[in-house]
Amino acid sequence: MFISGYIGDRVPLRYFLSIGMFGAAVSTSLFGMAFFLEIHSLAYFIIIQILGGMFQSTGWPVLVAIVANWFGMSKRGTIMGFWNWHTSIGNLLGYLIPGIWAHPDSWGWSFLAAGFIMFSINLAIFLFLPTDPEMLGLPSPQHQERPESTDSKETKAESESDPIEKTSLARKKRKRPAVKFFQALKIPGVIEYSLALFFAKLITYTFLFWLPFYVSNTRVGGVCLSTYEAALLAGLFDVGAMIGSLLIGFLSDIIHSRAISCLISFVLAIP
Repeated sequence: MFISGYIGDRVPLRYFLSIGMFGAAVSTSLFGMAFFLEIHSLAYFIIIQILGGMFQSTGWPVLVAIVANWFGMSKRGTIMGFWNWHTSIGNLLGYLIPGIWAHPDSWGWSFLAAGFIMFSINLAIFLFLPTDPEMLGLPSPQHQERPESTDSKETKAESESDPIEKTSLARKKRKRPAVKFFQALKIPGVIEYSLALFFAKLITYTFLFWLPFYVSNTRVGGVCLSTYEAALLAGLFDVGAMIGSLLIGFLSDIIHSRAISCLISFVLAIP
């Protein structure tokens, strides 16, 4: 993921994201093709799994950068909370689609269906995704609210009245130097938020991977749930995650503190 972020700072985001999603769609489909081609090699699945992880790692850093290009700081908590629904919606589809075909005689279709969905969305992203407001002739969001001096306002007005100068300023913005690894670590909050996300993901993936297995192999109310019923039950976790992400994001915009909002959500998650 670090390598993806490093590359994403230096290449067009739309093309890089499209390449990553295309590779992820192909790798997912290759899992399904193993069923139809009767491939039983462990090495095959290990290699495809590694390739799939590499391609999927392009998503998070690139998409965060695109969202940051479009929205300023004042409402970013709510925007990111709503944007984070993609994780839960993807998990829900990941529960339901395999649940339909999760049988010894048809499991390959679950991977092919997921790969087809990913490929279709990737095609729409490649054709229509604007990664920056300037691509549509719109002004960039106000990321930092600072009072402008009279001189700076006059300079800005002169620059905006001159189309050549305006184009030059836009190019300077796009050519700002990319942040290096150790520079990123020195940004206040990067390490702390990374550790917080690590433990949050630890809990999330415990529910994601083990809850369906547990409820389908352990008697609940005297009976074991089917694979599809277990997927529906596990999906309730992501329904709560969608509501929580939006509420916590909205709260962070109101109190103007991301750290306190994270602390509140972690404390509420303890029970």
